Amino acid sequence: GYNLSIARSRDMETALVFLLLFAIPGCCYSQSNRFLQTYPPYDDADPRTPLTFALLQSFGGDFNSSGAVAGVQVALDVINNDTTLLPGYTLHYTLTDSQCNRTVGLNAFFQQVLPDPADPDDPVKLSVIGAGCSIATEPTAEIANFYNLVYVSLCRYTEYNLIPTRLQ
Repeated sequence: GYNLSIARSRDMETALVFLLLFAIPGCCYSQSNRFLQTYPPYDDADPRTPLTFALLQSFGGDFNSSGAVAGVQVALDVINNDTTLLPGYTLHYTLTDSQCNRTVGLNAFFQQVLPDPADPDDPVKLSVIGAGCSIATEPTAEIANFYNLVYVSLCRYTEYNLIPTRLQ
């Protein structure tokens, strides 16, 4: 005979694995989230002035650049913990997902750059690092100069190879 309790246990394990792999990350990286993450968290007790930049990365789509986030966090920790670098200021980022998609990338860019009237604590972004893949980088990089933002990205190639000449 077949042990029903073992079958139920395996079904439960399968359901939990499914939730961990698909459902939970899907809720965290949804387009409906304004910002996925702010790092480091703002500290009201810190007398230094926070400077915030927008970080656009791809957590899905044709390319996943989410691995770069850990490197940015390490860099911010080093900079913020060294009192000789940017004295009187701390660096922070707010992270949104471009999903390696032109339209989603533009939406993520505007969510970052345009102030949220419902949130008086929404920080002004001074620059943009993004967008994690060339498909989302091209339109967001072209628009950034209209908002007087410095835009830095690992990606510069497009099928038309026009970003290097247009953004010089």
